Amino acid sequence: MTNNNKGWFQKQVGGEYNDEKREFNYLINNTKKIIESVRSQFPRLPPIHFGILNDLHLRAFTEFYKDEYYIAITIGTLRIIEDLTIKINAAKSGTKGDYPKLSIHSGLYGVPEYFPEKKPHYVSFENIDFFDFEGHRHIIYTYIIYHELCHIFRGHILLKRKCKEINKSLFNDDLLKDINFLQTLEMDADSFATTNTIYDLLFKRMIIPNIDLTFFNDLKSFIYNFIYCIYGFIRLTDFEDLNVSDIKKRSHPKPAVRISLIFDNIKSILEKENIQIDFDLIENNVEAAFQAEKDFVKITSLENKLAVFAEVYGNSEILDYKIQIVKNFQIIKEELKKYSYSEIKQ
Repeated sequence: MTNNNKGWFQKQVGGEYNDEKREFNYLINNTKKIIESVRSQFPRLPPIHFGILNDLHLRAFTEFYKDEYYIAITIGTLRIIEDLTIKINAAKSGTKGDYPKLSIHSGLYGVPEYFPEKKPHYVSFENIDFFDFEGHRHIIYTYIIYHELCHIFRGHILLKRKCKEINKSLFNDDLLKDINFLQTLEMDADSFATTNTIYDLLFKRMIIPNIDLTFFNDLKSFIYNFIYCIYGFIRLTDFEDLNVSDIKKRSHPKPAVRISLIFDNIKSILEKENIQIDFDLIENNVEAAFQAEKDFVKITSLENKLAVFAEVYGNSEILDYKIQIVKNFQIIKEELKKYSYSEIKQ
């Protein structure tokens, strides 16, 4: 990375994180591999740079600056993921007692912020499956990078930039059923991240060195663990009650709706691979979400919100809203093609 590239990261909140111990070398190297893999498919992509910001909030984002792209993830996000995957696996072990709580609190604008404890709660690694912890962490990291890359090569960043320049949306609210088009872009990024994380780690076996993961060898176990850790990660942003009139204008679908859309995407992937979706597999996937919610509550003392997740399927108004997020892609597709580096078929 050149000094000019470093300059962009230095200008962001917190500046660039100085990883003196090279603690995140494996993440940086794996991210470079993923970027080059995507570039090999879409050679028209401009330069893409990746860096870590010295900010403790849960945040990852991408920007376009001087004809180049910058993907930034905060050190707070990396610490929170590590904290989450260690402690939720400790809770999953079933050990009774005082479960270690997540080291986070509500930061700026309510965004989760890493908040190291003055007296850290001791977590016995005897109660943690080390391979599960490493595997879950790797799944979440890979998912985040693919999510941000989708915003680049599918044209999301440039489309949003165009709307900001003209200070209005390019789309008819009536056609979109009054749903913010940004929610469809986020759905698209989640879909791309889900598809590519599953294909890379399960089907293509693109696993970083030094991680021997038994659950990567079995489809049922892998899907269970994918849902378990992605549910836990998205759950960090809370499962608020679902009020359709309120959530339509937001930039992201509500977390419970995002999880439901990811479930739908997994189903599509398995169908494409001609994998039979029987009752056992459905039960496996639902159990992963139930267990993740149960364990998340243990390490946060928050209220169990499974009822909010279930409402996505049980409330016809919420279900219609979710379906419309997907349908809206067809409405924004033609405009998106102007900014995309790939052919958009969906």
